[in-house]
Amino acid sequence: MMRHFLSSLFFLIVFQGLNAQDNSSWKLILNKKNLITSFNVDDSNSNVIEIKKADLSNNGVLKIEYVESAVEKARGGWMRSIALFDTTGEVIAKQDSVQQLAFYNKDVLRMIWNRKKMGVYTWSAPIDKSMAAVIRIRRYRLCTLVLID
Repeated sequence: MMRHFLSSLFFLIVFQGLNAQDNSSWKLILNKKNLITSFNVDDSNSNVIEIKKADLSNNGVLKIEYVESAVEKARGGWMRSIALFDTTGEVIAKQDSVQQLAFYNKDVLRMIWNRKKMGVYTWSAPIDKSMAAVIRIRRYRLCTLVLID
C-alpha cells in the first residue's frame, strides 16, 4: 500500500512538473466563429467572453474544444472533464471523458439568462479510483461567459 502511495506521489510530482511545460490549448466557437483560442492558463482577469443575446437567438451552436498536449496524450489512464459553473460554484452542465462540449444556442441562452455569467472549467482525473483518492484534482478556468444585451 505504501509503495503504491509513493509511486502515485512520485507520478503526481513528475506530472505537475511536466504540466508547467504543457502546450495544451482550447478554443471557444460560437456559430462557427472562433471567439478565442488560448493556452490552458487559469487567469481570472482574462478570457472573459461577452456574448450578445442576439448571437444566441439563432439555431447555431456554442462549442468548447480542448486539445491535449503530447504529455497528456502519452500518460494515458486519465479522463478529461469539461463543465459550466455559475458564480456560486454550482454545476450547470458537465461531461466526462470528452475533448469537446457543445450546446445549441437556445440551451446556452436558457442556462445563462438568469445567471448572466458562467465559467467554463476543465480538469483531468485518473480513471483508477485508488489513485484518484490520493491526489488533489485542480480544475482550470478556461473562460467566463457573460451575457450582454
